[in-house]
Amino acid sequence: MKDVTDDFLKLYLLLHMPGIGNRKAEKIMAEIGSHLSMSEFQSWMLTACSGTDHDMLNRLNIEAIQARADSARVFCALDADYPESLLDLRNEKPLLLYTKGNTELLHRAGLSVAGTRHPRMEGRMQLEESLKKILEEDVCIISGLASGCDEMAHRLAIRYKRPTIAVLPSGFRYIAPAVNRRLAEEILESGGLLVSEYEPCRRATKAAFIQRDRLIAALGNCLLVGEHDSDSGTEHTIKYACKMNRRVLEVSADTRDITLNITAGVNRYRQMTIMDYWDEIN
Repeated sequence: MKDVTDDFLKLYLLLHMPGIGNRKAEKIMAEIGSHLSMSEFQSWMLTACSGTDHDMLNRLNIEAIQARADSARVFCALDADYPESLLDLRNEKPLLLYTKGNTELLHRAGLSVAGTRHPRMEGRMQLEESLKKILEEDVCIISGLASGCDEMAHRLAIRYKRPTIAVLPSGFRYIAPAVNRRLAEEILESGGLLVSEYEPCRRATKAAFIQRDRLIAALGNCLLVGEHDSDSGTEHTIKYACKMNRRVLEVSADTRDITLNITAGVNRYRQMTIMDYWDEIN
């Protein structure tokens, strides 16, 4: 059985208590959680968390052990090697991050990619040309495994033998969309990584798709945006990227080259080719 740390178990229990979200769970861990033994912590939960009983805690402990067994590694926000890029999310960072695959990718430079699930032919061509250029470099591609632009980014990374990270809105057992289950397997087979803040048995929800967008924005050094609608999920990713001072690269085309409109915050201030930009930030 894989190692199950006390910090993981404590956070798992807290995050499954009614009325306890990320912020409250983090506060409890800072104030008392890290100072109590596992048995003392569960005794505290029985008195402090309304509706908690021994049967509930036993069930959650079993679920936690299974969730750990289904993951290559579960990062806790308290771990010394918790991905540094996710710390930029501050109190919105996931307290638990489930992973499957090559976790070393969480500690290297990467390009996040977002865009519509239904790109037009022109949009597909522009995004593909931009990605082909950047994939000439040793870069990790991060996206959300959705159909359309996300899928293109992952598949191009695999084709160019570059690593790629898929950020899921669900647990590993219920890949969403289901049509991309094989793509998820190909990502792992090619040395890539699947990550999720949800335990493996969790199905995707509408809210989870929005929550996923912040992780896509955080994990990359910058965000490459393909074709998208103004009211789409991509806008959430852009807002998170700007909030964390990530550069947002918008694909556009001219007659000579695919260029990028580089955005700092909400102000577009210059245009350059994708390779010139990547050379600059590295």
